[in-house]
Amino acid sequence: MNFEKRRKLILLYKTRPTDELKEYVTKYYYNYRKNTLSLIKQELLRRNVIIPEDELPSESEMRSKILAVRFTSAVFIIVFLLIFGFAGHWMSSGSKSEPKSTPKPNGLSAYYQSCDYVRQRLKSSSSAKFPNPLNNRELIGVDLGEGRFKVSAYVDAKNSFGATTRSRYTCILKGIETVDGNRWILESIEFD
Repeated sequence: MNFEKRRKLILLYKTRPTDELKEYVTKYYYNYRKNTLSLIKQELLRRNVIIPEDELPSESEMRSKILAVRFTSAVFIIVFLLIFGFAGHWMSSGSKSEPKSTPKPNGLSAYYQSCDYVRQRLKSSSSAKFPNPLNNRELIGVDLGEGRFKVSAYVDAKNSFGATTRSRYTCILKGIETVDGNRWILESIEFD
């Protein structure tokens, strides 16, 4: 307990009636918990201020008040968490949406799948560089109907001599919708 707070307590005793001091000591004890009451008593005795024992709250009264405050706080926190937990659950269950379906096979996914098939057939698959289909719309697969797509593109990759060459290719793929996502079947692949 610092000197300023001790001084305020002594001045309070000299300027206010004893009931207010008792209330102040009780509030002060709440802030500093266990040893505060005995420290306040010691300080008052050191300053020759005498307060009758019956006017100060007893240790058991203080403990019961502290337990009541702790219990009330715990109940408040539990109720708060339950309210927000049920509110969050209610809000999330209220907006039930249908399970997310996988997108149907399209020309862009056909292009990316053709890149995988081409990469499997290269001598140096790690050196393969494909063009960005978003910059060149002609690379995106053409829909042939019934889930079939034709992709005509190119790949830059190293050959068996280590030289980078550009190879044009044409793939025909068939996209099949499944529960887990789309599955692609390679019908044909030709390199020019």
